[in-house]
Amino acid sequence: PTDSQIFLSHLVSAQETYVVLDIEASGLDAEHDQMIQIAALRVHEHKPIAFRSWYVHCEPERLSLALRSKLHL
Repeated sequence: PTDSQIFLSHLVSAQETYVVLDIEASGLDAEHDQMIQIAALRVHEHKPIAFRSWYVHCEPERLSLALRSKLHL
């Protein structure tokens, strides 16, 4: 089977159970900003069933004072 056939065979279950990813960054400039947090929410039958959040290595001095305060860094 092709990759698209494999994906389509799981489409029915994906509509019932899926994971929403959220990636937080310190800004939009790839030269100066960085990824700071990844969060994942698992949903089953339209209800959240699990949540995880990870802080990625980030240098607090590269973040604005307002962002450091909001993130408790």
